Amino acid sequence: MKLLTRTTLYFAVISLPVFAVGGIILYHTVRTVARNDAHEKLRNEKNMILNYVKKHNYLPHNSMEFGDSVGFTQVSFAQVTETLKDTVLYNFSEKEMEQNLMLVFRVDAGNATYRAVIFKPLIETDDLTNAIFQAMAIAGAILLILLLALSVIVTNKLWGPFYESLQKLKSFDLNKGGRMELSKTGISEFNELNTALKGMTGKIASDYTNLKEFTENASHEIQTPLAIIQSKLELLIQSENLSAEQMDKVLALY
Repeated sequence: MKLLTRTTLYFAVISLPVFAVGGIILYHTVRTVARNDAHEKLRNEKNMILNYVKKHNYLPHNSMEFGDSVGFTQVSFAQVTETLKDTVLYNFSEKEMEQNLMLVFRVDAGNATYRAVIFKPLIETDDLTNAIFQAMAIAGAILLILLLALSVIVTNKLWGPFYESLQKLKSFDLNKGGRMELSKTGISEFNELNTALKGMTGKIASDYTNLKEFTENASHEIQTPLAIIQSKLELLIQSENLSAEQMDKVLALY
């Protein structure tokens, strides 16, 4: 596997869990903010109802003017405990069960105590949360793809001098002068690598030249003794004083 591919793979492996955890945190954060906003609206409606009753000393005739569905039931004081919780109600218009936020509190009107209940549908809040999460997830996926592409481009740019030096090292040929020209880069580590490569290839070229000169000189110096030996062997071959065994040995040397 190439270094660039492995670097990109490591970046992707690290980034995906980070984006996943970030997405989960974002979803719960948005959901919490939306739920807190719904809680605040219910409490505002509660205060509006209490202020209305305090001003008129009777329950509102049209409870829908406060924004959400409100119901009143006359009870004794001991039966009313303020609570805020989730509940499920059947939506007759949509013909399905819907998640609602329910606030129960006490209302005193006239000489009676009432149990007031406000229901706030959470479908819009949940839909908004899901829409925001989906939008952020798409944006996060696009951002991740862009970061991966940018990582490939930047890494390829940064490692360009290394691949250039590697290509020149592959094409290095002692028979073509033995010199390796490497351009200077803006990265200290690559400059150190190029300096080491120049020193190494220069030493190899120098040793090769010295060995080649030694071989040529040795070959030249040995020509004269070989010529003399060959001449002497020719004289021995032409001699008639050698036995058959001696002649065979001389011919073997010749």
